[in-house]
Amino acid sequence: MAEIKKTVCPGGGCDYTSLEAALNDNEQDLTDAGGDNLVIEIQEGTGWSSPDTTLVVIDNYVTNVTNNILITTTAGARHDGSGSWNEDKYRLEVSPANFGVVMDVLDDNVITKGIQIALINNNNVTTLAWDGDGLTFAYSVLSGHLKTGTGSLPGLIVTPNAGGSKIYNNIFRDIANISCDSNSTSNGDIFVYCNTFVDNGTGLNTNNSDTVAKNNLAFGNTDDYGATFNAESTNNAFGEADGTGFSNSVNISAKAGTDVFVDYNNNDFHIKGTISELIGAGVDLDPDGDGHLNITDDIDGDARDATTPDIGADEFVAPVGDGTNIQINIGDVWKDVEGMQINIGDVWKTVEGAQINIGDTWKEIF
Repeated sequence: MAEIKKTVCPGGGCDYTSLEAALNDNEQDLTDAGGDNLVIEIQEGTGWSSPDTTLVVIDNYVTNVTNNILITTTAGARHDGSGSWNEDKYRLEVSPANFGVVMDVLDDNVITKGIQIALINNNNVTTLAWDGDGLTFAYSVLSGHLKTGTGSLPGLIVTPNAGGSKIYNNIFRDIANISCDSNSTSNGDIFVYCNTFVDNGTGLNTNNSDTVAKNNLAFGNTDDYGATFNAESTNNAFGEADGTGFSNSVNISAKAGTDVFVDYNNNDFHIKGTISELIGAGVDLDPDGDGHLNITDDIDGDARDATTPDIGADEFVAPVGDGTNIQINIGDVWKDVEGMQINIGDVWKTVEGAQINIGDTWKEIF
């Protein structure tokens, strides 16, 4: 089996400058003559100062589970995992016609990892539509924050044909309608694990009991979860009452966004280390006890706890200093102590020249 690799980046130096061009130009039977894998690698190039604005349609390929299509980003082109819209990284921003689709996946066995996709300004647009089997959407951000139209369709819609698909380690945010709508009925279950759904109309919805949801975090949505999920669903966190139907549901309805996320007001949806309701509250997915989908890392690629992972797309990792200066942790951010001040008796004193005890040895702060 051979790998066919095509690259996408701005400014030259790659095979293509848009994702659609790479996919359209390489349509083929990947199962022919021993079988191939097609890898579309999105690279940094000269920098993604402008978005990819070409509508994507994935069609006319022949694939199987082994001979598939992988769309992925290198570190220089990938978002920072916070959910904020990184305008210096790869992002697909398309404004299709009314009732159109930004990225339409019609073929089977397409794996998409590490991209940003946005709804723009049409009234009725779906960001990502799946009509194939064995699809994967992971490590990505799907956002409706740029949308200005009044109508709305779901962000990611999984059609009844798209069975055996996997949705994990993603952030879905600011989508007026349903951010993720799972509708598979006959081609196998849909596995929705370790996602964060925040500030949408509905976070995660299903029209049947074929969707298995585990370790998802829904917060700030009008409705967190819709309809009835597969009985294997468990350990999902909610801020609305509609999350109580799962086994081992985690209630964070008493929390504010600033309690849950590192910087909720500026769309950094990494979880705080102080949100004990989510830390270590997930079901073990390494391996998945039901044998569907093993999850070992998070949206940033950070390792998850092997037995008690956190809930949501992000696994909390305690921040550390940079090793060059003495630092103090403020709001999960390490700050150099030099030049900082401390309040003593209502008088602010500069810290420089003070001392701190480390291992029974007093060290000067300078």
